[in-house]
Amino acid sequence: MNHPIWLIAGREFRAYVTTASFWLALAIGPLLTGGAMLAQRTPPAAQEQLVIAAGAGGWEARFSEDFPLSPAGRAQVLQVLRGEGQAVQAAPARAPREAADLSRLLLVLLLWVTLVGSLGMLLQAVVRERANRALEILMSAARPLDVVLGKVLGVGAVSVLVIGAWLAAPAAAAMSAPGLSLGALAAFADPWVLLRAAVIYGLAFGFYGFLTVAAGVMARDSADAQNLARPMFAVLLVAFFTTMAAAAGAAEKTAWLTFLPPFTPFMLLVRPAPPAVEAVAIAELALVTVLAGWGASEVLRKGVASPGFRWPRLLRSKTSVRDY
Repeated sequence: MNHPIWLIAGREFRAYVTTASFWLALAIGPLLTGGAMLAQRTPPAAQEQLVIAAGAGGWEARFSEDFPLSPAGRAQVLQVLRGEGQAVQAAPARAPREAADLSRLLLVLLLWVTLVGSLGMLLQAVVRERANRALEILMSAARPLDVVLGKVLGVGAVSVLVIGAWLAAPAAAAMSAPGLSLGALAAFADPWVLLRAAVIYGLAFGFYGFLTVAAGVMARDSADAQNLARPMFAVLLVAFFTTMAAAAGAAEKTAWLTFLPPFTPFMLLVRPAPPAVEAVAIAELALVTVLAGWGASEVLRKGVASPGFRWPRLLRSKTSVRDY
């Protein structure tokens, strides 16, 4: 464990887990999910109901005991239904959303939330170390690729710890309350679902994490870094809403986005693709992630190890009129 990658990753991990904000974020998720599940044990309050259903001789009406209608009014409703019920068409019942669909939506939401939060932390860390010349010290003891991998792995471990805590809370609530259902989380009991989601999440975090490191190295300060990273976060926002549209019924129209790397993780999580399509999409995402890691290391090498290097005009942040 003395390799520079693991040393840098451990340094990044310890830098975040020793802050109060980390433990606050770690506690909010379990409190919300576990509390919501425990709240399901409270029986709902009785409500006034009128149930109309198709029977053998036409339509039938069933009133709750406290329904606000007199016996004469109830008899009139029954008379109308029996006389004209044959001409009334029942609306088809809408099938309830399956737990598997809800679990996929939950995975997409977890991926998006952790990406947005973790990438923001990673960006600020790179900019801060670029400003105080800590990156130059790391570069003197490790290769650029080792520095990039160590930073992404360290922040990625923090996000995995948060996700684990968020998912473990409902399971603990179910164990402490017999008869409490896991609902959408029940699908996570399948090891294959967890393994598949872990692979997709790892590739997604690596792809976006490497781009974030590159943006942080090219920036001169925090405001500059936010300007450079804004397009990436905009793509994340578009990917999230596109995935929600696919889950709502636009899967066929958005299927081609499965092969577009910024959208690939979200599309694979929300709608399982055929094995051959999924294998090609994951292989493509893995290749692009490797290229992004190599590109981030080259940006770090030229930006830190070569102080006189100037970025192409297209990649420079515009902070004054002369920059345009």
